[in-house]
Amino acid sequence: MNVTRFSNIIWIVISNLVLLLANFGVSILLANYLGVRDFGIFMLAYTVFNYLIVFNNFGLKKYVVAKLSSNQLNFNEVYSSSVIIRVCLSFVAGIILYIILDLFNVDTSKKTSIMIFFIASFFIAFDLQAFYDSYEKSKNDSMFLIIRNMLYFTSTLLLVYIDKANIIKVSLAFSISTFLYVFMQYFYAKKFIPKLKIMFNYKHLKLIFIGAFPLFWAELMINIYDKADIIMLSILKGDQEVGIYSVAARLVAAIILLVGAAYRIILPTLSREENLTQRNEYIENAVKYLGIITIPLTVGGIVTADQIISIFFSDEYHNSILPFQILILNVLIVGIGSVFGTLLLAIGEIKYYTLAITFGAIINTIGNLILIPKFSYIGASFSTVIAQLVVSGVGFWVYKRVCNPKFKLNLGKVLFISLLMGGVAISTSLISNLLVVVFVSMVFYLLFLQIFKVINIKGILNTAFGGSKN
Repeated sequence: MNVTRFSNIIWIVISNLVLLLANFGVSILLANYLGVRDFGIFMLAYTVFNYLIVFNNFGLKKYVVAKLSSNQLNFNEVYSSSVIIRVCLSFVAGIILYIILDLFNVDTSKKTSIMIFFIASFFIAFDLQAFYDSYEKSKNDSMFLIIRNMLYFTSTLLLVYIDKANIIKVSLAFSISTFLYVFMQYFYAKKFIPKLKIMFNYKHLKLIFIGAFPLFWAELMINIYDKADIIMLSILKGDQEVGIYSVAARLVAAIILLVGAAYRIILPTLSREENLTQRNEYIENAVKYLGIITIPLTVGGIVTADQIISIFFSDEYHNSILPFQILILNVLIVGIGSVFGTLLLAIGEIKYYTLAITFGAIINTIGNLILIPKFSYIGASFSTVIAQLVVSGVGFWVYKRVCNPKFKLNLGKVLFISLLMGGVAISTSLISNLLVVVFVSMVFYLLFLQIFKVINIKGILNTAFGGSKN
């Protein structure tokens, strides 16, 4: 592999890990310091920020990478068009957002926090991440992201430590760290990007806008089926419910992000593999090994949910246990189901991938409208899991039609061993803390994987450390 590309991948992975730890750390700090209601307000504002980013970005990051990777000579045309589109969309989003907040008579602190996050989204309109990727400078951008996330976490920690943290100050800390991130991008970009200048070309502007729309639609649908529950909970129930639900959702998202690292390996391999039989064999192995990872994680999360919530959060988040037990089913569903979505991207079936995501967004929206009024955050949890099942199900259905696989999932043994492990976890949790429970359960699980001949642990270790199989 090209040394530069390998270095970029390593730094992207490190950056994602820092992002995960920073977001998780901030969630723990704020959930315990602010209390359920104010933490719910903060998470609502952060969710609105994510939607603003999708709207302002308009799929242009991926589009710009594709354009500049093939031809870097038209840099200023691409840069100008993307910035003009994103800035205009940002202003439109800001006006619409302010009208909505005023129309619903949102209280001052919530409105202020949301508008501060809007300012952060406006800074992102000038983001150069796509250009860094196009010039194979992802390593540098990842360094800036690490600095940004560390600044955000450190400032939040300081505010909590000196007992000065509130929704508005933490939102400002996020906005300032975002501004510094974009500033660092432009400061360093002088070394490898031609002199930046704005060139207005209506024809080129229109071409990029139309070309980026399918990518924008896919990103929007992903956010609707992934994050609509927070906004709908806030509207249909209240900030208290958002706070309880967000704790569970953040924990599960952290686990899924770690599992999702596997797809950076799966996607390139599937993209290169043209032989249908070998591709199906690779999928079969991917499903098997991801099942071996995600099934015990799901079972273990369900049976130790009480301890997991208690170790990180105060007693007022006790009601987050049941939503966590429901949402952690997505670790299994995403872990296995996303293999098929990854395949659709790898073989160029983007329309089917977008179709699956759109179905998920519709199901989640309808499910939230029906379930949240009656069952609050429990209803939102079930709706999210059902939507993910639909997305994964459509991906698997398309895969079977396109690739006509002969294999079966064959995860019965893994499920059985995981359930046994769950029993061990429950028994151990009665007499010991979470760390001991995790260690004992993991040893039991690996032992029975070997006994039932699901995997050859000795062979894997020999391969990993360069030993012989003999």
